[in-house]
Amino acid sequence: MAISKVSTSLLPNKLKIVWFWQSNADPWNEKEQREWNRYSDFENEFIEDAYQRSENEVDLIDHVIEFEHNIQYNKRDRNKQRRVKRDEIDVRNYVRVERFCYPEKAVKLFDDGDKPPDCAFMIEWRRRKRELGQDDVTIAELAAQGKNILTLITNFVYFVHVHDAGILQEGRLLNQEFDAQRMADQLRSYTNDDRETYSCAARLYTAESFLYKLLNSTLRNEDMSKADTLGPFFHLLYKHVQVAGYDREEQIVYRGTTLTNEMLEGYKKAVGTSIRWLAFTSTSKDRRVAETFNGNTLFIVTLQSWFLFDARCAVSALSHYPDEQEILLTASYRFRVEKVDHDTTSGKYFIYMRDENR
Repeated sequence: MAISKVSTSLLPNKLKIVWFWQSNADPWNEKEQREWNRYSDFENEFIEDAYQRSENEVDLIDHVIEFEHNIQYNKRDRNKQRRVKRDEIDVRNYVRVERFCYPEKAVKLFDDGDKPPDCAFMIEWRRRKRELGQDDVTIAELAAQGKNILTLITNFVYFVHVHDAGILQEGRLLNQEFDAQRMADQLRSYTNDDRETYSCAARLYTAESFLYKLLNSTLRNEDMSKADTLGPFFHLLYKHVQVAGYDREEQIVYRGTTLTNEMLEGYKKAVGTSIRWLAFTSTSKDRRVAETFNGNTLFIVTLQSWFLFDARCAVSALSHYPDEQEILLTASYRFRVEKVDHDTTSGKYFIYMRDENR
């Protein structure tokens, strides 16, 4: 997990218990500088729950943590051990760089209408969904078991069970089975309520795990090979943004990053025109959060009060990191680039944009 240090004088205090494992090449070589990596949010919750129950150890599929000796060992080779530690940290000291600071290209639009173009991945997913056997007979049979029909049409869990798709399959490919299983289990617990299922998907997306990184990488690259596996989760998250809605008052949100010279030129050339960001995009209502990452660019985005459909929503109430004050913008969000300013003293660029999702 890439993080950026923040001055604690800037932000309110927020403490959290976090577990780390020693990650340097030889953890038992005292001549090496110790390096520590955080466990994922799902692993961290699981470990801390076991610790609070005074259990002796906790099983993370490939590894086991022994609390008495503060070590993690490999289940296939117990001699492969690493130290672990439990710390209390101020989560406001860190900004998740890959989430809030990933450099987004200015993707030019080629449509000549006012309606934002549909996300290419969504179009492909809808096509695949029709071919995945969700016929009336299947829906009726499942509905007869007491399931809600709308949930059956949109629910990720159906695809996990019937097609072995989604988070579990992608987790196996990335050797992230523990996180994948925890996320799938949480989704399965909301099979009777559409809105709760959507909210669960949004909460999973806010966690620090492989899921949001893989989903957004797929969207940026327009990788249609993952439409079967990530399409169901994409759909649930997209539905949450639509259902949750957003404060209709005009508001400014921020996103900090480092852009290459080529990318900066792209934004300069786009002034006065419309662009898209292909992935789901995390922005913050708090400028200080966006400026924490000491990049060369700050996006200042005006979200307008008038629009005909919901393409953004606040996720703080569901988030694993509520103090990030995240406003989530849906995939293929459309903006008009208004101007690009350059502060010659700091060397920083300020890119002003206004949304056009109307």
